Amino acid sequence: MRFVELGPDAVLSALVDDAVPLLRRDGDEVTTALTAVARLFVSGVAVDWTAFHDGVRPAALPTYAFQRQRYWLRSRPEAPATAADDSFWEPIDRGDLQELAARLGVAALTVEPLLPALTAWRARGRERSLIDGWRHRVIWKPADLPASPGVARPGGSGVWALIGDDDLGLADALAAAGIEAVPVIAAELAAAAVDGILVLPSVPLTDLPGLVRTADAPTWLLTRNAVATGRADGAPDVMQAAKWGLGRVAGLEHPQTWRGLIDLPRAVDAPTAGRLAAILAGALGDEDQIALRSGGALIRRLQPAPQPARIQRSPAIRPGPVTRSSPESRSRWMARPRWVVRPRWVARPGTTARLTWVARLRAAAPERACPARVSLPPVGSGGLAGPC
Repeated sequence: MRFVELGPDAVLSALVDDAVPLLRRDGDEVTTALTAVARLFVSGVAVDWTAFHDGVRPAALPTYAFQRQRYWLRSRPEAPATAADDSFWEPIDRGDLQELAARLGVAALTVEPLLPALTAWRARGRERSLIDGWRHRVIWKPADLPASPGVARPGGSGVWALIGDDDLGLADALAAAGIEAVPVIAAELAAAAVDGILVLPSVPLTDLPGLVRTADAPTWLLTRNAVATGRADGAPDVMQAAKWGLGRVAGLEHPQTWRGLIDLPRAVDAPTAGRLAAILAGALGDEDQIALRSGGALIRRLQPAPQPARIQRSPAIRPGPVTRSSPESRSRWMARPRWVVRPRWVARPGTTARLTWVARLRAAAPERACPARVSLPPVGSGGLAGPC
């Protein structure tokens, strides 16, 4: 609940938390009123702006300079409701029993027991649709790289600085792909004549903030096993994943020099080095979260992830706290479409109880069991078999 003070000054608003005054004694009336309405709007109060913007077509908010992207996610358009849906749910939303019965062409007594259940189901569906609009998950989409990426030249001589221990042999691999990469100490980076910076996975996490702040050239942060793009990747490395998260923040704070994140595979071979060279050459454009794997390059995407529908189990057979060795679990196994009861089972104690359980199981769920008859054969006979 929000309180709005309609008076010549903000006298009572000081006594109530989050109260909004529409007028102030020393302020312009129009500016003060619009500021109050804007405060209510950003705090969740619905405001009809059509009267204020009469004859003006709304425009989309601008993106960040030279980035063409925004912070927020784009909302999904809702599926248009048909006239039949509206005519059915309208009396349910109002709780109008007579109207619902008239539209369905049945007696009101027939619909009366269903109306509370339909109303509750409708409310749950709306809540679920709202929550599903908030749910997203990360996926990795294959990226198309050109066959001939060319030489990565960010500007000038096209020399890339490698920061950190090159335990992956990236300098030689990039040289074979046509890129000049030289090792540079972080303390000497400001004086080095380089046109691009590659921060290797061996750089400690604590050194990254200083490197990002002092970098004056396009900077890529390389990680290894920082993200899991599929089941084959296994669990990510904790420290490398922390670097990935820090790099995402660095891209927001230093957009002038930040280029992005590239997660490398465990071993860098010639094809991987060629893909890395293509990325450094700008083959993927503005993509700034990339994973290189043996099958190619992957780019990070967000996609809607609605909550999966709950599976309603049949009430006839409910899984209970039984084990493989219990009579109930063995009886369930015997109730499969093909079952055989061998003579040595009949002579064991408890066999009669187990076969009785099978008979009850078949009677409770005949559509899920074999229609064969269950009976107890005499001891010493050839056993009991019931193929479907």
